[in-house]
Amino acid sequence: IKQSTVEFLGERFFIVDTDNEGNKVLTTINNYSEEKYGLFYGTIKTKTYTIEHICGRNADFNSQLKEGDIVCLKIRYSHVDCPGHADYVKNMITGTANMDASILVVSGADGAQTQTTEHILLAKQIGIETIIVYLNKADLVDDPDMLEMAKDEIAETLENKGYEKDQFVMTTGSSLLAFSNDPAVQKIGTEGIEKLLSIISNFIDVPARNIDEPFYMPIESVHSISGRGTVVTGVPTAGELKLQDKVFIYGTVDASGASVVLESTVTGLERFRSGVDKIKAGENVGILLRGITKEQVSRGFVLSQVKLSSYKEMQAKVFLISEKDGGRSTPVVAGYIPQMYIDTADVSCILEEFLAVNDVPGEVEAQPGSQIDVMIKIGKPMTLRVNQNFTLREGGRTIGSGVILKLL
Repeated sequence: IKQSTVEFLGERFFIVDTDNEGNKVLTTINNYSEEKYGLFYGTIKTKTYTIEHICGRNADFNSQLKEGDIVCLKIRYSHVDCPGHADYVKNMITGTANMDASILVVSGADGAQTQTTEHILLAKQIGIETIIVYLNKADLVDDPDMLEMAKDEIAETLENKGYEKDQFVMTTGSSLLAFSNDPAVQKIGTEGIEKLLSIISNFIDVPARNIDEPFYMPIESVHSISGRGTVVTGVPTAGELKLQDKVFIYGTVDASGASVVLESTVTGLERFRSGVDKIKAGENVGILLRGITKEQVSRGFVLSQVKLSSYKEMQAKVFLISEKDGGRSTPVVAGYIPQMYIDTADVSCILEEFLAVNDVPGEVEAQPGSQIDVMIKIGKPMTLRVNQNFTLREGGRTIGSGVILKLL
């Protein structure tokens, strides 16, 4: 997020790794920036650094940084690497449900692959509005026209999947050559990474944060801290929360399958690993809960400041991905049971009844590439919202995406 006040605001982006080199690019960003700029962009490894120290110039604000902070001149961010292997695509769905931007890493030598299209489609489905395309391994491409062809192909795919031209930007480079002292490769290596860092700082806009509604956070992970209690982490999608606030936890079910609501009190708050008195939507946070054990809470549960209703049935509109984009090759019929990924949760569901296929009522099957209005029943009660997006998967591949129209 663009920095304008003393307080750091949180920004989250993820690296979509269609090149299987995303972690290498991420490591290069951190290591190169540490060496070049005195921890300008990298992870802070000492207890106290001021903004002036890191930037190497006078800034118009002064904020102390702590160990583990990740900063750059204009934004402070957290990141997650999402490998391009098909088996790890669900990390992109459930692990990045609240991300603000992405770096799409593609091999400049190989160009766009099938998974490139799938990742772009998934990014759009989960609400990613800003994409930075990084063509890696540019040192392996002898003909500059080949890189331009790769750029054109990716740009066309992005536009076909619903991205406007002002929502993505492209750059090239080589993470391998970022540390090279050879002037002949500086443009590809050193300058390539510097340009990527500059784009991260300047291209990502300030996301709108919903702080007027009651606090709501899908839980990403759960940790037990000896002597203190249970900490849940995640990114709130709405509201603010303070120490000693009362919260409700949704996700537990009893022996009959009915929803059970747990209650707790907030006894500790962290934002980007720093203790704070208040957190708000869009920030990376940890919440210490009184009287809750690690066994009572799981990933996919929801933390809320107000009581919510739980649902098992819904009416939804679902788009089935075509076979050429990695979807099914055979039709879907009523009774089909895929896995539903929604926020940080995943749950089995059944497509019980088709109301319409491509706006035509009375159809009994839907071909890949079709749009269906359907009644869906999920495996356990969950807190759901109208207009909430979800993704459907089966057998290690994404087969569709949808939006909730009505809750029953």
